[in-house]
Amino acid sequence: LDLPVVTEENLEEFVKPDLPDSFWNITKLSEEKVKELFSR
Repeated sequence: LDLPVVTEENLEEFVKPDLPDSFWNITKLSEEKVKELFSR
């Protein structure tokens, strides 16, 4: 798993305000599965 570098320029790609802070955004899960498992 390649870990991307989070910078000020790409921060919006990694911030998910609708998910809990405990969610680690670097995942192989689909967007649908993430929402199913982690939605508040």
